[in-house]
Amino acid sequence: MKKLLLIISVFSISFLANAQVSKFEGASATVALAYQNISTDDINIVTGAGAVITGLSSASKGVVGKVGLDYTWNLSDGKFLAAGLDYALNGGGTGDVDLQSQGVSVGTEVMKWKQKAKIFVAPSMLISQNTLGYIKLGYAQYQSKYMSDGKKDTFSGITYGVGAKLMSSEKGYFFAEANILSGRSKTFVENGTTITSKPKGSEILFGYGAKF
Repeated sequence: MKKLLLIISVFSISFLANAQVSKFEGASATVALAYQNISTDDINIVTGAGAVITGLSSASKGVVGKVGLDYTWNLSDGKFLAAGLDYALNGGGTGDVDLQSQGVSVGTEVMKWKQKAKIFVAPSMLISQNTLGYIKLGYAQYQSKYMSDGKKDTFSGITYGVGAKLMSSEKGYFFAEANILSGRSKTFVENGTTITSKPKGSEILFGYGAKF
């Protein structure tokens, strides 16, 4: 009888542990609010006449709404892997670009940034029975918009950050993240003028995920 009770006890503990772990598995839809800080690094403009203009950019800051989808796999021993995508519903605030030639200001441009689609993977580890910590690596597209003429350009970049999920129920969780953007340099040629720039930035976000 004692052996039977011991077997039942061990089985019950194992079952409960697996049930806790399995809460993190599966597909989910997410909504989040992010505070983004994006600016343009190393703006260089060479006109058709050979004049060189540099741009000093202040950050485009603001609150952004984001939606996403992801799927989490349970690998083993409290280790997980998530993959998914997210999209920003709006752009943040605007930032000024001070255009200078030989140290003298020659004009100011106002720019606004918006994250488009981002795909990501997130190796994760169980911290407690209801908390999952993760590292997030992503590849995203960003769109810049010049407010003077509405001209838009698309850039790409790598994002990396850390985050945590806290299960609030069997079907939902809260999460928080901090991410850094390291953009790729891109060159445009328009009407004989060559423009080279790249984005950089960061974001802090808080959100909720619903499993389905």
